Amino acid sequence: MSIRLLAIGDMHLGRMPSRLPDALAKQPETFSPTSAWERTVLTAIDQEIDLVVIAGDLVDQEDNFFEAYRPLEQGINQLVEAGIKVVGVSGNHDVHVLPRLANQLSAFRLLGGNGQWEQFNFEKEGERLTIHGWSFPKAVVDYNPVTGHQFELQPGVNFGLLHCDLDQAQSRYAPVSTASLKQTDLDAWLLGHIHVPSDLSVDNRIGYLGSLSGLHVGESGRRGPWLFEIDEGQIQAVTQWQLAPLVWEHIDLDITGLTQPTQAIEDLMTAVRLLSQKWLVSEQAPQAMGLRIFLRGETNQAKDITEALLDQKPNNLSSGEIDYVFLESI
Repeated sequence: MSIRLLAIGDMHLGRMPSRLPDALAKQPETFSPTSAWERTVLTAIDQEIDLVVIAGDLVDQEDNFFEAYRPLEQGINQLVEAGIKVVGVSGNHDVHVLPRLANQLSAFRLLGGNGQWEQFNFEKEGERLTIHGWSFPKAVVDYNPVTGHQFELQPGVNFGLLHCDLDQAQSRYAPVSTASLKQTDLDAWLLGHIHVPSDLSVDNRIGYLGSLSGLHVGESGRRGPWLFEIDEGQIQAVTQWQLAPLVWEHIDLDITGLTQPTQAIEDLMTAVRLLSQKWLVSEQAPQAMGLRIFLRGETNQAKDITEALLDQKPNNLSSGEIDYVFLESI
């Protein structure tokens, strides 16, 4: 029977999404990273996940200790009660608060405390995997934590779990080169820090998990945890689950030749319908979608078209598939 590992990138519990319209700003927690975490926990239990790993920045900052503690505790307890192991590493944002949380949450295993590499071994009906983890010992780390460490490969699949800045030699947040990760001979590297997820697959096993949910309009596209399925001593499948309650999209509208502002509004609504249908086939449809519109092309009606589109900002542009669709900016 295969091992099902769910990998989660930056959560930033305690932060609220920015630039929400008034209708959603009254209940920001519904669209927050905490809500995405709660969705992830319930889905992990429903899908009978064996192990959850978290790649740092679980908590946004020291001041968010109390905001993060309760949902983190509740989620971890739910996972553990369902027989799911939970391990993680700290990043630059939660370097102080996560060890404190780990001390309070006996069910959560923090790996690599004090900047020392540590292993976590897991076995299920003959299948084995090992997580090699390292945590930030301080908020600024200007060296590559992989350099000089001899990784002892264990039977089965070996994962590296690390919060770092990939291929940014001058970074102050654990600068790590792709070459140094490949030289370890681990089967995969699950990385935190950068919020844009990499295109992970069975053939591409080194990269960023991305943020669990988009925190602002710049974090557009799919957001959610990654499922790794291990069988016969190999990674057999890699799948990202879209679970974020709020998603952001960038839309290009070609206004070339348009003579009436209403035509641009019709084109926008067509784009909204197509996007909504795309999101409906995801693992869990978002409750809200924010749009940033880019106008392209030439027309002598550009001013009127822009004003007509801006008039839509107070409106819910949903065509029914997603509860609330709003225009963030043009």
